[in-house]
Amino acid sequence: MKSFRLFLCVFALSLLNLRAFIGGIGQNDTFLLTLSINLLFLLGIDYRHYLKKFLFVGVLFPLVVYNREILALIDILLCVYLFRNFPIKILAFINLSLLLLGFLILTLLRGLDLLTVNQEVWYLTGKGAAQTYGFNNPNGFGGFVFTMIVNAYIVFLCFRRNLLPVLFLLLMAVVTYNYCLSRTLLVGTVVLVLVHFMVGWRVLKKWMRYFIALLPILFFLVNFYLVVNLSEFHEVNVLTSGRLSIYAGILDTMTKLNWLIGIPLPEGPMDGSLWMLLFTGGIVGLLFFFVNFYFSVTRCFEELYIYFPAILAVLVSGFVENVFSGISGVSIIFWLLVCRFYTYKIT
Repeated sequence: MKSFRLFLCVFALSLLNLRAFIGGIGQNDTFLLTLSINLLFLLGIDYRHYLKKFLFVGVLFPLVVYNREILALIDILLCVYLFRNFPIKILAFINLSLLLLGFLILTLLRGLDLLTVNQEVWYLTGKGAAQTYGFNNPNGFGGFVFTMIVNAYIVFLCFRRNLLPVLFLLLMAVVTYNYCLSRTLLVGTVVLVLVHFMVGWRVLKKWMRYFIALLPILFFLVNFYLVVNLSEFHEVNVLTSGRLSIYAGILDTMTKLNWLIGIPLPEGPMDGSLWMLLFTGGIVGLLFFFVNFYFSVTRCFEELYIYFPAILAVLVSGFVENVFSGISGVSIIFWLLVCRFYTYKIT
C-alpha cells in the first residue's frame, strides 16, 4: 500500500509538470487538472497515522468555492507533507526529465508547424524583440528554462567542485536571455552561480543565517510601503512595469475576510510570489511562508547549506515573478527546503 501511495504522488508530480506546460503554451484552463492532482495527493496520504494532522485540509477545500486560488496553498501543504522524506535529488531528476521531454515535444511541434502561437515575437520597450518559443509570452519560456536550470543544478550537486556544469548552466541562461529577454531568468541564474561560489568557498557564515532568514520579510515590507505610497513612487512603478499599481488596485478591494483567507484574482498574469501568497491565502498563507523560511534557515542552516544557491535563486526570482506561490517543477523543491524545520515536526 505504501508503494502505491508513492506511485500516486510521483504521478501527481508528473501531472504538475504537465499542468505548467499546458498552461504555458496555450490559453488553457487547468482547473480540472489541478483538482485531479489534489485528488491524487489526498489519496496518497496515510490517514491511519496522520488523520488529525490533515483535518485542516477538509476545512480548506470548502473555501475553494469562494476563492479557487486557495488551491495553490492546498497544493503546497500537501506536497510538503507527501514528499517530506523523498530525496531532493530524485525529485529534481524526475522534474528535469519531464521538462526535457516537454522541451523536445515542443521543439517537434514547432518543427512540424503543428503549434499555433498567438504572438511569436514581442517588441518590448527599451529591450528589443523577445521570442516566446511557443509559450504565451517570453517570460513563460524564460521561467521554463529557469526551472530546468535549478533542477539541473540540484541534480549536479555531486559535481559541485567541478566548474563545468555550473558554467554550462550560466551559458544556458545567457543564450536563453538573448532569445527571450527574460531578466528574471538571467538574474536568478546569476544569483545561483554567485551563491554557488560563496557556498563552495564557505563565504556564507553561520551568523549570516539571520539576515538570510529575514530577506523575504524585509523585501515584502519595503514593497508594501511602496505600494501604499504609490503616488510618491511613480518612477519605481514604471520600472516594475506597473506591478505596484496592480497590487495597489487589489489591496483597495480587499475586505477583512480577504485579508484572512485571500481574494479571487482578476484574469491575467499576476507577478510576485509573496504578493500571490497574500492574495491566494491571505495573511495566514504569507505568515506560513515567513515563519517556516525563518526557522528552517536559522535552525537547519548546515543541512540546507549546499542548497542555498537554489533557495536564494528561486527566492530572488520570486520577488518579481510568480515562481513559488504555487506548486511547479521548481517550487516543490523550494518549498521542501524552506519548510525543513516544519517537516522535522511531522516526520
